[in-house]
Amino acid sequence: MTQSAARPTFPLKLVSLKLPDVVSWMGRPQQVVEDNALLILPGQVSEIAVTLKNEGSRVLRWTLELSGDFPSEWQQWQQSSPIDIQAGTEVQTYLNFYVPPNFFEAQDALLSESHIENTYQGVLSLYCVYGDDEPDTSTLDYFEEHKQLVGYQAFRLCVRPGCSYLDFLPQIYQASDFMGRFLMIFEEAFDPTIQSMDTLWAYLDPLTAPRALLPFLSKWVAWDLDARWTTKQQRLLLRHAVSLYRQRGTKQGLRRYLHIYTGLPLEEPDCPEEEKRISIVEDFKAGFVFGDAHLNQSAMLGGGRPYHFRVTLRPDSADQLDEPLVRSLIEEIKPAFCTYDLLIFNAIP
Repeated sequence: MTQSAARPTFPLKLVSLKLPDVVSWMGRPQQVVEDNALLILPGQVSEIAVTLKNEGSRVLRWTLELSGDFPSEWQQWQQSSPIDIQAGTEVQTYLNFYVPPNFFEAQDALLSESHIENTYQGVLSLYCVYGDDEPDTSTLDYFEEHKQLVGYQAFRLCVRPGCSYLDFLPQIYQASDFMGRFLMIFEEAFDPTIQSMDTLWAYLDPLTAPRALLPFLSKWVAWDLDARWTTKQQRLLLRHAVSLYRQRGTKQGLRRYLHIYTGLPLEEPDCPEEEKRISIVEDFKAGFVFGDAHLNQSAMLGGGRPYHFRVTLRPDSADQLDEPLVRSLIEEIKPAFCTYDLLIFNAIP
C-alpha cells in the first residue's frame, strides 16, 4: 500500500528497552512488518520506547492505539487525549507490558490440554490530524471525527521464561530466542541442585529443615523423636539437644526440657520459686537426726526422702499438657536415683 500525498510524513521508531533482544525498526504509513518480535519475561515490566518525529511544516495532533490478542491487563499504557507535536520536532513515549510472574505455573496453564500459548499478536496504530488552521481541533470529538490513520505496525509478544545462563554468553547469542529456550533445559535441570547447595545450611538447621529431614537430623544428635511431640516442639528439641546433654541430670536441664515441651516461661526472676510457671523444688531433708537437724528447718518427723524433688507446672489450663508424656520427660532427664512428685495446676491469675 502507498502513502497518500495529503498525509503527513510522520515516521515512528520502536525500541525494546528492557530485554536483551533489541528490535529496532522504522514504521512507515500503511506498512506492516510481520517479523518483529518483542520478548517479555514474566514478573518484569518490559518497556518499548516509541519515537515519533514530525518531518512536516505544520503542527500535528497525534495519538497511539494499541490492540492485539493478548490479555488487556498486560498493557500498562494508555493515552487519554491527543498530543501536539511541533513541526521538525520529535517526541518519545513508552509502552509498558507486564506479564504475571506465575504465567507458566498458573493453574489454567497446567491444566491446559494443549500447549501453553506464549506468543501473541499486537498492532500499534498511529492517528493524527492537523493542529492549526482547523476549527475546534482541541476537542476530542473533533479528533475522533477527523483523525486519519498515518501508519500501523504489527508485532509479536513472545513470553519466555527468564534464563540466567544467557548472561554468560556473548551479546550476539543473548539475542537468540532459540538459545534462551535451549539453555533453559539445562537451567531447569541443574538449578534445583544448585539452589539446594546454596541453602545447604537451612537443611542442617532443625528450625528451617524440611519436616521429612527431622528424623535424619535426630540421628546426628542421638535423640529419638517422640510422635506425641508437635513438629514445632521437635524442631526446638533438636536445636537444643546438645545443650540439654550438657545439663542432663541438673535442675537447669530439666527446666529447659519442660520449657521446650510446654512453652511455659523459662525465666521468671521476679517470681518466687513456688509460684513460677515451671517450679522445681528440691527436698533433701534428712529426717529427724539428733545433733544434725533443726526442727522446722532441715528435719522432718517420720523419715525423709533423700534426693527427692517436686515439679509443679502451671499451664493456662490443666488439660493443656499430656501428663504421661511430662512424666516420661522427667524420667529421661533426672538422675536414676532421684524420686519426684508432679503437680499440674492452672496458672495463677
